[in-house]
Amino acid sequence: MREGIMGRRSFACAAAITSILAIAAIGSTGCSKGKSSGSGPAATHDGILTVSQEQQASWVRNFNPLLAPSSSRWPTVAGIYEPMLVYNTMKGEYVPWLAAKHEWADGNKKLTFTLRSGVKWSDGQPFSVKDVVFTFELLKKHKALDLHGVWGFLEGVKARDESGGLIEAVTDRRILAAYRLLAGKEAVFGELASAAGVAGLLQARENGQLGEGSRVVCTITGNGLKDPDWAVSAAPAPVTVRVDPAAAAAALGLA
Repeated sequence: MREGIMGRRSFACAAAITSILAIAAIGSTGCSKGKSSGSGPAATHDGILTVSQEQQASWVRNFNPLLAPSSSRWPTVAGIYEPMLVYNTMKGEYVPWLAAKHEWADGNKKLTFTLRSGVKWSDGQPFSVKDVVFTFELLKKHKALDLHGVWGFLEGVKARDESGGLIEAVTDRRILAAYRLLAGKEAVFGELASAAGVAGLLQARENGQLGEGSRVVCTITGNGLKDPDWAVSAAPAPVTVRVDPAAAAAALGLA
């Protein structure tokens, strides 16, 4: 299974399927063009079920799922372009669709979707978690398409299993420890937030998730003085040296 992770309420699922089911149920009871003669059952006919959903003078062929519902033809959303989940208004519950299951975690701050396997696009290409991430990134890049304001409360959408990677959280205490370690042992004075990657690396090593002798690249950005308050609080007490070359050399361990 492949998984994609996104923030709470980041999916909006239409329930147009209920209309289809209702009309289909009527059609299956045996409607005919003419009146029924006698008390016997009405005649049934095989053919195409036509759903008359939009009555308007002009009809624009627009099936863009990222536009407002009134701009796109029915059933663009949930009918042509399928969602992760479909909301069943009759039962008041979400039905798994492109996602086989979903799970909340971290106090309902993280939502994990497990995609249904074997799903393909109309051109035969496999549907993957990268497609889910691409859609959300498209909304982030073009704010006019984010009609529901998803990125107003969404922190990020990340693909995990397809890359063989791991998404974990680290505490502020671990990040601060990594920040100090980089500055004190490696002379790399990056900004505090960028030490999160190193903190995660150390945590993975402690948990046995990283093999012995593994080569790992961590990207450190910014400057340690980007947040001077943290830089000062994390630094040891300064050593006062009198104005004398010999004393300065001794304090630096050069004498």
